[in-house]
Amino acid sequence: MLPSRQTMTCIVIHWFSSLRAPVSVRSGHGRNIADCDDLTARRTNMKKQLLLAAALSLGIVGIASAQYPEKPIQVIVPFSAGGATDVVARVFAERMGVELGTTLVIQNVAGAGGGLGAAQAAQAATDGYTLFFATMGTMAINPNLYATLAYSVDQFAPISLSGTSTNMLLANSSVPAANLEELITYAKANPGALTYGTSGVGSSTHLAAELLQIEAGVEFVHVPYTGGAQASQDFLAGQINLMFEAIPAGLSLLQSGDVKTFGTTGPTRPAAAQDIPTLAEEGLDGFDVTIWFAFMAPAGTPQDVIDRVNAAIKAAADDPAVQERLVGLGVEPVVSTPDELAARVVADDAKWGGVIEQAGITIE
Repeated sequence: MLPSRQTMTCIVIHWFSSLRAPVSVRSGHGRNIADCDDLTARRTNMKKQLLLAAALSLGIVGIASAQYPEKPIQVIVPFSAGGATDVVARVFAERMGVELGTTLVIQNVAGAGGGLGAAQAAQAATDGYTLFFATMGTMAINPNLYATLAYSVDQFAPISLSGTSTNMLLANSSVPAANLEELITYAKANPGALTYGTSGVGSSTHLAAELLQIEAGVEFVHVPYTGGAQASQDFLAGQINLMFEAIPAGLSLLQSGDVKTFGTTGPTRPAAAQDIPTLAEEGLDGFDVTIWFAFMAPAGTPQDVIDRVNAAIKAAADDPAVQERLVGLGVEPVVSTPDELAARVVADDAKWGGVIEQAGITIE
């Protein structure tokens, strides 16, 4: 219960008097300072009433979040519609909507390597009706890559991982090597002779190639493109020698007959390419470039909302139909607790920050 109007009148009178004493102050209700001499005695009770009101308001928030969700939920995807990240987000959003009893609406906000969408999500309301489909790039690479960034990782509350994916290292017929060992031997004997194409500076494929050069002690020439499609065309035409490619696209390129692979980039063989060894198996001990996707929310989102969404993500990942669709995209369904996701961000920030620094990469 809030303080009475009479009590509030006395508070105003005393406040005004303290500013301009000595002044005879009389309220419109016929009360003066003398009439409020008992205010001090009642102040303690008023404070209790205000604390009670605050507690009640917190209770209302708790009730509101307990009824979550009561309307559609917006999911900001920081890349263009139709891309790999967008498709994975839509697969999860559809199934999560069933679990949550509402619609998850995808909003694509592309640009700045995912930075524009991340910045918009960071500023969203903390009521649980805006989620962010984060990636390793937006959370662990961009903070180390961009000289200035319109958001920070601590503006987000982690919810759960949703999936991981890996790439494969491909070479065309112009490369005189049949396996990874021969590739490294040739590259060491001919520094700078081999080129590799990527979808752009700072992309996961670019950083995978930089990590390979660091760990193998070789030197390639980077040829950045503005997208993966043109890079693939030039790769098939023999204009570039090497490239890292997502598993589904890589398998498609292998069917051409003029392309070979030296291995995949994860710690284990992906479900869609069980017959292809990892680069670690082929001799690069510990080599791991695993891309991940995750759901996050603006920092300050109520914990019970975080828990509700986390459960919906797990339900989606456990659905065989979702798993089948994800494997077809080269994605392994993987979930986590919020703390596990936070730890993953910290670990990858340190890892890729080191690679970016050693390679001298930066984007203004």
